[in-house]
Amino acid sequence: IGQTVLDGPGGSPIGTLATGSPISISAPALDLLGNVYFAARYQPTVGMAQNGVFKAVRNASGYERRSTRCPAGRGPAPRC
Repeated sequence: IGQTVLDGPGGSPIGTLATGSPISISAPALDLLGNVYFAARYQPTVGMAQNGVFKAVRNASGYERRSTRCPAGRGPAPRC
């Protein structure tokens, strides 16, 4: 909670993970590369808190949290 969420690999901050209802954070799901997927409540840098699906990607300094949705013009989510 309170950790920054990015809009893609090495991307710009788009908000922070937040507590709230109806969900705060889901059980994690893992892929073969060790990435962690989860649903959570987050507070965008602009606008009201909302729910989202996130991917935590392991890197040298720990895990980087990314939104699974791409900003306009960035293509489908797997390319973000």
